[in-house]
Amino acid sequence: TKDYEAYEYNVTNDTIEFKMKKDKEEYVFTTKLLGEHNITNLAGAIAVANTLGIPMKKIVSKVKQIESIPHRLQMIKNNNAIIIDDAYNSNPSGAKYALDALGKFNGIKILITPGMIELGKEEYNKNFEFGSYATNICDYIILVGKKQTKPIYEGIYSKKFDLNKVIIVEDVKVAIQEAYKINSNKKQKIILLENDLPDNY
Repeated sequence: TKDYEAYEYNVTNDTIEFKMKKDKEEYVFTTKLLGEHNITNLAGAIAVANTLGIPMKKIVSKVKQIESIPHRLQMIKNNNAIIIDDAYNSNPSGAKYALDALGKFNGIKILITPGMIELGKEEYNKNFEFGSYATNICDYIILVGKKQTKPIYEGIYSKKFDLNKVIIVEDVKVAIQEAYKINSNKKQKIILLENDLPDNY
């Protein structure tokens, strides 16, 4: 394996673990950051830090301490569920990364979203694709706002997803309550909060 190339990802409901080699010695890194794209970012940062003289063993301990930025794939645990808070300003690539991160968890996967806005002419298509893609990963999908989530719903519908597992509400708080009500048969619930609408919507 090349120096500074991340490999052997192991995703749990708490962390992502990956390995890197430097001068034929293998190092295991553990991070609380979600999303495989963050491994690429970390690998680059590790390479820079080590090249600047910081020993790999010290970098291993520092990577463990990195916290996620609030509302950007931030993992919040409570008694009822793991919440992945990705509510800050969603865009098509970020939404896909968030769904991919959700897909790595074990349990009942629930998406809560009002969809993506401010995408110009592409807004309908990107939301349709988002809904379509979500059906590959989610067990339940809760849409916030019937009008603006119509393209997502149509994307979900196009994939013949079980529409009994699609819930439409008008408020994020109600959406979270609905997610908690879902019968998970004692499995862990993982709830992805994808995007939050600005006040003028």
